[in-house]
This record gives sequence, structure tokens and C-alpha cells, in this order.
Amino acid sequence: MKPHQLTTTQLGELWEPYKRTVQPNTAIRIHRSLSWLKRAEACQNDDPDIALLCRWSAFNALYAQWNIDEGFTEPEKLSWQVFADRILNLDSEQYICFVIQRQDRRINEMFASKYLNRKSWSKYEIPNHKKRDHSVIDYQQWRQTKNWSRIFDGLLDRIYLIRCQMIHGGATYNSNKNRRSVSDCNIILHELINAVFLVLIDHGTQEDWGIMCYPPLD
Repeated sequence: MKPHQLTTTQLGELWEPYKRTVQPNTAIRIHRSLSWLKRAEACQNDDPDIALLCRWSAFNALYAQWNIDEGFTEPEKLSWQVFADRILNLDSEQYICFVIQRQDRRINEMFASKYLNRKSWSKYEIPNHKKRDHSVIDYQQWRQTKNWSRIFDGLLDRIYLIRCQMIHGGATYNSNKNRRSVSDCNIILHELINAVFLVLIDHGTQEDWGIMCYPPLD
């Protein structure tokens, strides 16, 4: 099945044969991720804000790294960039590429959206948002050159922006100003996480995905 066709239950069924043979850290990462995906799926129609936060938590469970020396988590963006690059290198079936190509129009709009652009709140703000910045041009160039890594990272950066707005009180719950952004981010993150799971199941069960954050205590 393709990433957009899979339910969380189906992902769990695909993972079932491997969960007792992988490294304990990996097994717990997947278990945690699936738990958040189940909640996201259950509330995606009634509460898209919470569904998006749950989906990011599901993704976070997969990529987050623990720094033993510091006793704390590694920087978010660095962790997901390293993880995403590893996934792309393992993705011989090109699941991530499939999602990007399938959602080309939606992704183009996400790169063009002022609500998903950090520059909208910086000193480099585009006056009145009337001039198009380089984000869309960059996306179109990456699309033409098949630079899936830059697109993947750009999407995660935009989804993380709206996630941070919600978590840090920088957005109103159920705001009518960001409904399109929340909807687009939910759809894209849903399909990307499903694609990541397929890569992990097909090629990642023997990989070392690092020390998970906050391991269970005895």
C-alpha cells in the first residue's frame, strides 16, 4: 500500500513481526510513535490542532536523540535533519519522493504561505507580503533537481513552526486564521510519517537509531 492509504492500525500490523527482534530503544520509539498516531487519527476530524500536535509527537519519538554527556536532548532541528537524511538514504522504494510528488500542489502552497514562513516574523519581513520571496522558487528548483532532502527538511521546518506557535501560546486554539495551514500540515505530516514507517519496516529494523529520550524507569 501507498503511504496515504495506510491507517495507524495497518502500520501497527506491518510492524508487529519486527517489534521483538529490534533493539529495545527502537521498539520503544515505535511503540511511543504509534500511540500518538492513534490519538491523532482519532481526533483529526474534530480537533485538528491536537491531531497535529500528536502527529509531531509521533515523529519526535522517532527522531529525537539523547546526549549522554549533557543529560539532555540534542537540538531538535539537527536531530530531525540527521534522521531524515538517513531515512532518505534507506528509501530505495522512494516512499518520501512519492509523497512529495503526489502532494506537489499542496507543498507549493505551503512554501508560499506567509503563515508557514519564519521570515514573516523576522526583520526580513516581506512588506505587506506582496512580494514573493525565494521559498517558492527554491521549492520549484529542488523539485526539478529532485532534491528531496531539501524539500523534506523545508516541510518539517514549516510544520515545526506551527507546532511551536501552538505549544508556546503563539497561536489561538482553533483559530480561523490558520485553519488552512493546520489542515495542510496534518495531511503532509500524516503521509510523511507513514512513508517513514514503511522505510523503517523495510530497511531500518537492523539499524541503530540512537538512544531514545527519557527511557522508561524501573
